[in-house]
Amino acid sequence: MAKNKIYPFAVASVRAMENKLLTKQKLMQMAEAKNAEEALRLLADTDYGKTQVRDVHDFEEMIQNNLEESYESIQKLIPNETFMNIFLFKNDYHNIKVLIGKGRHAPHRGYPPSFPRTQLQRAALYRQVCGRSH
Repeated sequence: MAKNKIYPFAVASVRAMENKLLTKQKLMQMAEAKNAEEALRLLADTDYGKTQVRDVHDFEEMIQNNLEESYESIQKLIPNETFMNIFLFKNDYHNIKVLIGKGRHAPHRGYPPSFPRTQLQRAALYRQVCGRSH
């Protein structure tokens, strides 16, 4: 695709993705749901429902898969990987905070909950943060 056509295509693609975001109204409906099952049903009625979950407690899997799809879609629109990496630094920061907090309070197996899409390698980050005494 020609350079002068990439920007309008990217803008149109992002605008289309914005229409799939949860609205304030949908979030309020979920918050006012009678139980977790009803809230999950409301979430499943949106674009997040592409991911089927076994249990109501697995709702984060729906959200995480949608986030990962969004990252992949945006990465296809950005010609330079460096620009995409800028968006990932907040995930690295979050993962560092989680590792420091978990490392100080309780031993754990494997990796604590974190963002999978990051700039830094999770295994290396885990060794660097948890391998040191704080």
